Amino acid sequence: MIYSNSEWTIGSLISSYEKEELNLNPPYQRHDIWTPIAKKRLIDSIKIGYPLPSFFLHKRENSKYDVVDGQQRTRTLLGYIKNLFPDLNKKYFSDSESSSILDYRISVVIIETETDESIEDFYYRVNNYGSKLNRQETLKAQYSGSLFLKLVEELAESNEFIGLGLFTSSATSRMIDIDFISELLAQVKYGVTDKKHYVDKLYDVIASEEEFNELRNGFYETIRIFQRLNTVFAIRDTRYKQKNDFYTLFGFVNKRKSLSIETFTSFYKLLVVIGDDILPSNSECISMQDYAFNCISQSNSSEARKARLSFFVELLTNETAELNETQEDVSDYYSIEYTPYLVEGYTTLDYQAINSTLDKPKTFAV
Repeated sequence: MIYSNSEWTIGSLISSYEKEELNLNPPYQRHDIWTPIAKKRLIDSIKIGYPLPSFFLHKRENSKYDVVDGQQRTRTLLGYIKNLFPDLNKKYFSDSESSSILDYRISVVIIETETDESIEDFYYRVNNYGSKLNRQETLKAQYSGSLFLKLVEELAESNEFIGLGLFTSSATSRMIDIDFISELLAQVKYGVTDKKHYVDKLYDVIASEEEFNELRNGFYETIRIFQRLNTVFAIRDTRYKQKNDFYTLFGFVNKRKSLSIETFTSFYKLLVVIGDDILPSNSECISMQDYAFNCISQSNSSEARKARLSFFVELLTNETAELNETQEDVSDYYSIEYTPYLVEGYTTLDYQAINSTLDKPKTFAV
């Protein structure tokens, strides 16, 4: 690797950005994840006169630079100078201190004549052995430009997924949404599996547009069913917004996409009305208690995931005329008398009967 050491000022760094000579978003970069207090501490360090870690820039052929390491520090400096946040003393950037900030000298390492692949490897090594990346940020660095990563990022930014309101902005900034979509896609491709192995495998096996489109279409078909259910009762207001629950419900729906939306709506309403009683402490209903335990104990193992899915299958899609053990357990808990309740040929429980027993019955839009 050919590189040279140089000394810039914060002013020259910002000037390069304003002249569009500095790219803060090369494809291997993580998202902006610094907390407000971390940003303020950086500004405080500069004012005290502490040296900053080196900035690593990759010089491109057009004399522009990709920020390999130092993206978040650069964003913090830009934000402070634009008065987007104050320092630790609640003071904003002012003309009186501009020279002390803008003339502050920083160490810059310029990397030259390297391929994108070697730069991505460098980024991965620097961050993997320095500041701590989460798993998805590491994968992004390793597989920048892969078809699967392209697919995951597209789906994470889709209105269909964002509209469900599953993730906070903080979680999104750490790419938790992207990591979760990777798991959902692994389920579309391979069925219920453990968390890591099959997700990592997809980064290598999705190598053609045909595979890309097949996986993409399968995801959208399922998530659009959730869009419809979301209009009946907002998923973000249920326990099924939680990753373990949503993973299970997604798998249940994905394998039964041929069912009518009316059937899914009936199933969903039943899950909503019992949702508040699915608790590890609910020893009066073993089926719901077991499901809850499998959401918190080794919840990403294939065994726990399959057990949760089995609860949905037994509760919602009984193919016999008599109640099965799970349905009897839930029915007894709510003290409702069983009368045959058929949904598209399946014997299930009457959500209206259960809803009527609740202290605060659920109200559905449809």
